[in-house]
Amino acid sequence: MESDRLSTTLDHTSRTHRRTALSRLRQAYFAQGRESVQRYGIRFDDVLVHLWRARHTERAFSLRAVRYVDDLVHAVACTHNLGVAWRDLSEYYERPLIRHCRHWLEEPAATLFVRRLLTEMRRPAGGGPRPALPSLSHYGGTWPLRRWLGNRVVGCLAGKTLIVAHRPPSSHLRPQVADNLRRQLDKDPQGFTLAR
Repeated sequence: MESDRLSTTLDHTSRTHRRTALSRLRQAYFAQGRESVQRYGIRFDDVLVHLWRARHTERAFSLRAVRYVDDLVHAVACTHNLGVAWRDLSEYYERPLIRHCRHWLEEPAATLFVRRLLTEMRRPAGGGPRPALPSLSHYGGTWPLRRWLGNRVVGCLAGKTLIVAHRPPSSHLRPQVADNLRRQLDKDPQGFTLAR
């Protein structure tokens, strides 16, 4: 009897938290994501469907953790394959990602690497021969998009995921820096940030 009451109370509390989180997300969608919503024409339902699918890639995903709604709307627009969204993504993030890659790759190799990554990200998640590649369909809005993209670049550079048919020749990759990066990622895989 006591356990039935506790179960009913917990179920009611859980539903209340979900409704509250959904209300907060809807509020943030209209407040934070207003410019992106207008630019890309993404509906709130599209964001919910995206989050429903993205929740499988994050171990402890929660609607309450979604804080970067503007970035989330941008990612959803990219997953809907809107050309303007992909152009914006490239315009906003390509140069900072290339600059960051220059710690491990020479300028031409870094440029090629980032452009290939962005091209690969444009493919649908799970499609094609390399399903482990980063995809914007996995972005959940819990981190800034620039940091999320930066983490994907670092992961690819560290050999966690290959985005090209082969590794760049060792003359392009600075070996001691790459080894340091791998050790740093092993210690704290989420600790990388990318300054914009």
